[in-house]
Amino acid sequence: MTALPATQLHTVGDIQLAYVDSGGPGTPVLLVHAAYLSKQAWEAQWTALSAHHRVIAVDLRGHGESSAGIWPFSIPLVAEDLAGLLDALGIRRAHVCGHALGGMAALHLALQHPDRVRSLVLVDTTASVQSTVMQAVTAQLAWPVIALTGIRRQATLMTRALAPNDQTLQRTLLRQILTFEDRPEAYRVIWDAMMSFELLADLPRITCPTLILIGGRHPVTHGQARRLQAGLPDAELRVIPRAGHLVTMEQPAVVNDFLLRFWNERSGPPPLV
Repeated sequence: MTALPATQLHTVGDIQLAYVDSGGPGTPVLLVHAAYLSKQAWEAQWTALSAHHRVIAVDLRGHGESSAGIWPFSIPLVAEDLAGLLDALGIRRAHVCGHALGGMAALHLALQHPDRVRSLVLVDTTASVQSTVMQAVTAQLAWPVIALTGIRRQATLMTRALAPNDQTLQRTLLRQILTFEDRPEAYRVIWDAMMSFELLADLPRITCPTLILIGGRHPVTHGQARRLQAGLPDAELRVIPRAGHLVTMEQPAVVNDFLLRFWNERSGPPPLV
């Protein structure tokens, strides 16, 4: 796994956004991580993607090395941060790839600024966390359990569940999530933003080419992915075997191949940057 280049900072609105940029002349790609993680989550993609594209991986507000800025945290606000970063970097259009929360932000970016998004890749994400009765009940019950047991206990259980056979990956995830242990209010507002996320009715307005990737061992997102595919006008769905929610880390070579082929086949003529 390749270490990312040195972090850079740009002032975007009320915050300092931290990001890494491979530079170069290739078509721009913006990578957006999942909740409570950071740009480090894309290390397994960096070398393969930056050989063909200009790759930018960002820390979302309140995550990693980015500042928190205005609370409460909201996904539309995060999407505006992403648009602001593209402005700061002089990028008119980019392929946008988001994992989980990052995919929610990518959807909002495509909705709010369709001219900025060349294509979408949505990795184990959803347009509505509470799209079934069972998911709605689970979402409502989850936070009281987290508040009772504490972030460390919840994070430990979650990382074991997400990476049951990979202790190295468990430690990597736990290290990133525990940056929120002394910021429970930040953990809560990010959680609330995801639990209240609802974009199903707006999906037909997002017309850019879209690739949906899910792990075969994470069935909770399979129904959500099918609803995404049904709602988006130009979307294809791929299931990656022997992977769960952390598909980019568990099967990086397979994911990288899907990304490069999709961007090559579906993205049209070179962009103006």
